[in-house]
Amino acid sequence: MSPPPELLGRIRDVVGEVEAAHGFAESFVRASKVGGRLDVEIDFVLDDASTARTVHEFDGVRAELEARFAEEELPVSMSVGFTADRRWAL
Repeated sequence: MSPPPELLGRIRDVVGEVEAAHGFAESFVRASKVGGRLDVEIDFVLDDASTARTVHEFDGVRAELEARFAEEELPVSMSVGFTADRRWAL
């Protein structure tokens, strides 16, 4: 089941801010709510302007998202992917 629009909007706002901070080309957010659990899948598309390029930097982006969601009191279970080929994110 999809989360309420207001909740999905808050999630997308956080992801958009992280996307901009790291110069990602775009992001895709998928979310579902099952009972009290909120599952979020995020895919970032990288290009030459993206600042995160290594596994360690990608883990830093994940940690940043986790902290931002906690600040917003959004208890999410998340999966985060990174690709330079947009078709893998669609």
